[in-house]
Amino acid sequence: MLRPGGSEPCATSSCIGRCWGLTAPWTVVGVDVDLKGQQVVVRVDAGAGPYPCPECGTAGPRYDSKPRRWRHLDTMQFTTWIEADVPRVECGTHG
Repeated sequence: MLRPGGSEPCATSSCIGRCWGLTAPWTVVGVDVDLKGQQVVVRVDAGAGPYPCPECGTAGPRYDSKPRRWRHLDTMQFTTWIEADVPRVECGTHG
């Protein structure tokens, strides 16, 4: 079934990923909606890697990750948060 305007229906996670413009390796892995607390938490994951060095862009392995949480624009009247374990990359040049 197509929606008005010819767009295809999709699951919540994939719709959010497409609307936010997430690119590989990042994907939405979960969406929790708290109706009583009026809050949405979107969990994203960076996948298995390799990951680019933030200094030079050279691909390297993850040596650990740091949990992060960011406030996003509201979803309707719901406070929206993004949560992810951000990979820290081992680079031969930059450490």
